[in-house]
Amino acid sequence: YLWHDIRVIPCNGANNKLKKLLLSQKILRLASRLHKTTPIDLIHSFWLNETTIWANNVAEKLNVPIVATAMGQEAQLSASYLQKIKQGNIPVIALSQFQANDLETRGIIPLSIICWGTDAIPVRKKTIDLITVGSLIPLKQTDYFISICKELKTLREDFTAVIIGEGPLRTTLEKMTASEGLEMNLRFYGEQSYSDTVRFIAQSKLLVHSSRYEGFGMTIIEALSAQTQVYAFNTGIAAEIREVNQLSGDPSKDAYAIDQSLNTSPTNTFDFSIQHTVQSYVKLYKELF
Repeated sequence: YLWHDIRVIPCNGANNKLKKLLLSQKILRLASRLHKTTPIDLIHSFWLNETTIWANNVAEKLNVPIVATAMGQEAQLSASYLQKIKQGNIPVIALSQFQANDLETRGIIPLSIICWGTDAIPVRKKTIDLITVGSLIPLKQTDYFISICKELKTLREDFTAVIIGEGPLRTTLEKMTASEGLEMNLRFYGEQSYSDTVRFIAQSKLLVHSSRYEGFGMTIIEALSAQTQVYAFNTGIAAEIREVNQLSGDPSKDAYAIDQSLNTSPTNTFDFSIQHTVQSYVKLYKELF
């Protein structure tokens, strides 16, 4: 099928354990057939897990170079795969210095760091005070965002907050919102399309990114591109951008700082260009083959 006019050949793993057992050989056959009609110059895999192991098998069979991009929590979760990637001398690209440092502690020294970029995001009228975006899972610590909202209400009674995302903790978080008396201030909008999510971010004065771990943190650069202020823990790309305000871990202190920030407006758009990302990868591809 086509995705944005790009040909996609699905291998139908369907996250099924039985199907995954057969995927390695299926991928080899598909790639070999494709190579005969449209010669492959280089293989680029994403996620340092089984996808990179399978991609490396193809690269070795076709005798073409490979590069793999770490996408998120692999350094935390994929010890067995990281060992195989290290043994195979597979070049790895990190998304941030934070992620690169984490990978190095596990024996993977990235070839390069290439940050993700974004298209220009229109600046919109700021009708929302606070927003957080992410899956409603323990890693994202959405409960900390609600704790900040609780403390913020002691400083300003009337504020609007939005949670974008879905996940197994939604019911628990909704109950927490009710128990803290925040029903009039905080709304859950569930999972949204990318375009709608970016619109919500652009309409917000401030993004709170409370995740305890990120390889990068795409919503951070999307927010800064839309002149939305950012508060985040020192993880992913947040650690490298001086425009990002650091969360302290104390909801009361963070609420006070956020209350002050809501009275100000950023004047400059922070640009993480997707064109720069593309140019960096094209340069890397040429170097590899």
